[in-house]
Amino acid sequence: TGALLVISTFTLLTVFVSFLSVKVPLLRPILDGDPLVLVENGKPNTANLKRQRLDLGEVLAEARLQQVTRLEDIQWAILESSGQISIIPA
Repeated sequence: TGALLVISTFTLLTVFVSFLSVKVPLLRPILDGDPLVLVENGKPNTANLKRQRLDLGEVLAEARLQQVTRLEDIQWAILESSGQISIIPA
């Protein structure tokens, strides 16, 4: 019975937060987050990397998965609100 109560509570909170995100556009950036630029024109944005507790190696690992081998070849690296890193090559 305790487990059922916990699962029900989390489910209701998830539905409530989703409802708020849709119905109150001003809350959407707070609840869902905004994309964040990690690399711009081949230069790392160290403030954003620190704020997200990422290091440059993690960004470069994602770049290699997308067939980009050098930092200078990255036009933009963006941390999406979903948590994935998008790489736009130069």
